[in-house]
Amino acid sequence: MTKVVKQFVPNIKFLNAISMTIKELRQQHNLTQEKLAAVSDIHWRTVQKVERGAKNITVGLFYCFAKGFGLSPDELMLLVQKKM
Repeated sequence: MTKVVKQFVPNIKFLNAISMTIKELRQQHNLTQEKLAAVSDIHWRTVQKVERGAKNITVGLFYCFAKGFGLSPDELMLLVQKKM
């Protein structure tokens, strides 16, 4: 018997809203991707991938971005929801 594995398909609209929000916040704070990565304790390539929508964001990564902007995860999520 062959086991069927369901593959997770991300909600593109949600990922786009996250990508746009993070990029806009970074620009509003006059941060480069490298500086945002440093204050968020993540790699700058991760910032690039998230802003392009090429990386599915985890809860931990979402928390790191919120911290980097001086926001709570709840506050960041409210900004994301406004983009949807």
